[in-house]
Amino acid sequence: MRRSNRDIEREALELEQERVVHEFFEFDFIGDDLFSIGVPALSPPQFKKMVFGAAKTYLVGNASIDYTIRTYGENWDFEPPKRGYYPLYRDMCYFVTSHVDRDVQRFLAIRAKDNHHGFFAARSALLRLQTSFRVACLLLRQYAWVELACILKLIVEQIAWSYAVRHLEGDALFRMAPTKTIGLLKAFYPNASKMYGLLNKTSHMSPEQTVEYLEFSTQHPGVYLTSARHTAKCGYFLLLLVDMYLLVSEYVHYGHYRSRYVSIDSKKGEMLTKPNKKLLSKIESFRKRLIAVQEKNPRR
Repeated sequence: MRRSNRDIEREALELEQERVVHEFFEFDFIGDDLFSIGVPALSPPQFKKMVFGAAKTYLVGNASIDYTIRTYGENWDFEPPKRGYYPLYRDMCYFVTSHVDRDVQRFLAIRAKDNHHGFFAARSALLRLQTSFRVACLLLRQYAWVELACILKLIVEQIAWSYAVRHLEGDALFRMAPTKTIGLLKAFYPNASKMYGLLNKTSHMSPEQTVEYLEFSTQHPGVYLTSARHTAKCGYFLLLLVDMYLLVSEYVHYGHYRSRYVSIDSKKGEMLTKPNKKLLSKIESFRKRLIAVQEKNPRR
């Protein structure tokens, strides 16, 4: 059925008013044996069908997209965006990237020069983690829970390393291995060791964990490559890592701008932290949503 020009113009105006989709976690990937193409996950099925048809037309050498859709389109079944895990994980990804991006912009705006080796190294690691958090969001959206645990473990190590080397110079900095800094971070962020241990256990698939990724309900045992339900636990850790990242960033940049949640005990000379109640309240609301979604979706 051909759409009228008025319908096309109305749809174009609606799209113009929406934000530009550009983050990887905002896309679904569709295709066949010849190609894969990313489309905004919230796109209606008809839009995905048209994009898929255009790509297919180009690859098979047809002259008309309409001809391709008429010939092959009956076998293309693009479901509308699903409720449940998808919108929750998408909201969590926005939460993570917006807070990390805002903090990076904050410390990149520092104009004062500091040639201290530890400060330079710690600051550079925190900047590098901006990409790591985005990769974690992509894995969260794809329900790749084991791979997500691996990247989260890396993020913890790099945050801990940034904390540990902040005041080091010369050879002492190069001798500080990331895996040796988790215990040091515990004094600043008490839950760091426990979180790291759980991520380490998940990322190293032991024989005891086979029940979490093997399926025995069919004639031949299968393997779950992804799991929305199992991803929930790692998703919660991802949110907590935002809190850890922001606190360590304030510690690293303490003195370069007014710190909000890190201070120095004038008597003992120790760094003190206070909870970011607004941030933790949002994380708690996500935790409740995760529990609610899991209860409504008991299967993988």
